[in-house]
Amino acid sequence: MLYEPTTLASATALLATSLREEYGIDPAAIFSEAGLPVAPPQSPQARYPLAKMRVLWALAREATGDEAIGLKTGMYARPQHFYALGYSWMASSTLLGALQRLTRYVHVVSTARTDVTLSETKDSYVLSSAFPDPAMQPPQEGTDCGLTAVLSLCDIVAEKKIRPIRAEL
Repeated sequence: MLYEPTTLASATALLATSLREEYGIDPAAIFSEAGLPVAPPQSPQARYPLAKMRVLWALAREATGDEAIGLKTGMYARPQHFYALGYSWMASSTLLGALQRLTRYVHVVSTARTDVTLSETKDSYVLSSAFPDPAMQPPQEGTDCGLTAVLSLCDIVAEKKIRPIRAEL
């Protein structure tokens, strides 16, 4: 049997909220077509296969006509969406500590092989991610959502808006 990566089921709650709030779309039909429940998961351990998440994101992009749906969806991220990782993020006394936790525990969010690193430069820090196996890479919308979610969580920890100096894709 081939390994199939999974992601936290709570990530779908972000998308459902975004569909309702940003686009005025009832997410029930989209989730049903993707074979996923629209109701928030009952267990913090609940996970969905990456293959189904690809379908869900594609359907959501099609329904909204918005290529940037992932960027808008990540803005709804709150620590509770990431359970233990989110709460440990909030327990960080500094933004640097929170980002270090992210690099250590990113696999709680997705089991797809992801290399997330944080490196220090002369006057800043660089957070980068790479997906070594393209077959296991999340859909672009999911990646966009994840990056915007990190910014949303940074704002919460720092208690002010944090914006990158530069972004490279």
